[in-house]
Amino acid sequence: MLTITDSKNSLTDSYDVAVVGAGTAGCLAASILAESGFTVCMIEKSRGVGGRASRRKLAAGVVDLGAPGFSDERLLRGTQQAQLWRERLQHWSEQGCVARWSFAVGHFGEGSKPSNEERLCGAPSMNFLHRHLTATIPVMSCSRVVRLERENTDWILLGEQGALFAKARQIIITAPAQQTRPLFDWPGPWLPVMDNAVRQTQAQWVAVLHFSTAQPQLADVYRGEHPVLAEAIRDSSKPFRRHEGEYWVLHSTFNWADDHLHAQPEHVAQSMKQAFLGSVGGVADPAVVSCHRWLLAQQRCASEDPGYLWSQQLNIGICADWLMGGGIDGALMSAQQLVSAQIIKTGSKEKSDE
Repeated sequence: MLTITDSKNSLTDSYDVAVVGAGTAGCLAASILAESGFTVCMIEKSRGVGGRASRRKLAAGVVDLGAPGFSDERLLRGTQQAQLWRERLQHWSEQGCVARWSFAVGHFGEGSKPSNEERLCGAPSMNFLHRHLTATIPVMSCSRVVRLERENTDWILLGEQGALFAKARQIIITAPAQQTRPLFDWPGPWLPVMDNAVRQTQAQWVAVLHFSTAQPQLADVYRGEHPVLAEAIRDSSKPFRRHEGEYWVLHSTFNWADDHLHAQPEHVAQSMKQAFLGSVGGVADPAVVSCHRWLLAQQRCASEDPGYLWSQQLNIGICADWLMGGGIDGALMSAQQLVSAQIIKTGSKEKSDE
């Protein structure tokens, strides 16, 4: 990832397209545009790419702190885009940044036989896909865009105290709805869509446990009706993970997170740990090594065609998981559909060169 952070806190040139947000949708959109000959930059408020597919480096290895993986089922479902996604997933696999993860699924508090499932995940951590996609794209990290303004036919992207981040002819926003809403005076028909996403946003707590030894008696993933835990994941079961001992990542339910939104992380982590031990039983006492609160963990809206927002008059669009039913697969689909339908196919690159 090429990161530009000069003394003026701005990117150095004017671009065809500026992408706000370096999560899954932003990274794919920027990658497709760059491969199609557009000059592209990215501006990201966090330290690196990946968004909610982030990782955390701990003493015994690296763990996925957000989205644990994604399914290719939705990507391959439609007839028009299925072959494109099949080829793209194969390419990512050959590049070594995505791998297929096979795991056993158990149920909280039940003695039933585990079932087997498969998902795709980044390798050797979730954000390696994002790092692969943005390897040659300028990314301005630790920079929060607070306002978008028009300057003749161009856009200018502004930070705190009016800092100029970049200029671009077109803009793609991929941030959560809460962060997108105040950036601009959006077209009227877009506002109900954004406001609906804001209302449906839910927080989630994530706690990481470390066992000094492997726990082979457990399934790899636990789900089911539980008042505290939505999912418990043996992160060490994912391909190409190199851990000393064994890491487990616990994801809270949204309702429980809402009730404990402002609790101390140490208290939250201990509560989640005890809930896990009480549900699976018969395991050693693990250490709590990390706890994180995702304030904007889920923004799930109806999957409506086309899954993005675009204004040809303004040359600005929005693509994100919250416009395509949620999840990494939703973010991928939203980005693909916006970029291919509204920027590449409309000949906008040729127009910009006139």
